[in-house]
Amino acid sequence: MIKPKIIISEQDLNRLETMLEHQTKFTETMKHLEDELARAEVVKPNQLPANVVKYECKGFDYR
Repeated sequence: MIKPKIIISEQDLNRLETMLEHQTKFTETMKHLEDELARAEVVKPNQLPANVVKYECKGFDYR
């Protein structure tokens, strides 16, 4: 199966990794998230493409 490309900002990656580090129980879902973050393309926040939703996004247009 071909996995879709993941693009995430450095800031959002840091937030998600911090959240994972502070969990008392590490679930299979968290392991899957960790694996997906490991294969993501990490960019500076101002370099996120316009079609990428970022953490704490106030709103977006769905087409």
